[in-house]
Amino acid sequence: RSYIQTIVALAGGPGYKPQGSRPAAVLAIALARGGHTAEAKELLSDLRVIWSSDTDLKIFLGVVEGEIALAQGKEDVAIELLGNNLQRYESLPYTYGFNTYFLGAQSLGRALANRGDLNEAVEVLEEVLDPELNSRYLEGAWINLNTLLLLAQAYHELGRTAQQEELVEELEHLLQYADEDHPILEAIRKMKES
Repeated sequence: RSYIQTIVALAGGPGYKPQGSRPAAVLAIALARGGHTAEAKELLSDLRVIWSSDTDLKIFLGVVEGEIALAQGKEDVAIELLGNNLQRYESLPYTYGFNTYFLGAQSLGRALANRGDLNEAVEVLEEVLDPELNSRYLEGAWINLNTLLLLAQAYHELGRTAQQEELVEELEHLLQYADEDHPILEAIRKMKES
């Protein structure tokens, strides 16, 4: 259901309000990334109330706060919030909310790369793309396409050509049936041209 909520949020923007079930952290992240920070903050407020007694779920709140800060251009605040809360995921149960983890790590990697901390960005992105981790949480595969692209771009910037080419080949294989104007394929073409 949270996937459907996310899709509706991205398509319908701030007019969408979840009915009945508690709003998901993924939905709040989608709203923040879509530029609907006021609505994301409203959902974050709802989540704080709903999850007030669950210490583990407060980690999700920190990731959502980081995503909102990033959407507002507060990159240093976002990096601190995302970094601190993503480290705490290690203490969570085996299958606990890993889509939020994958999205938050992706944003942390992007923010670090934008700040020029490419080696740190690579560490974050490589960790979230760890094959063992991803074999356990296959539902995060839709998120990791963008994460693979971010890592390939970081490798490109660092001159790690062999690693970049390996990821580009993997992405092109995964997107072999996608439209030619798919944003990731367009980004790959631009990377190859530079």
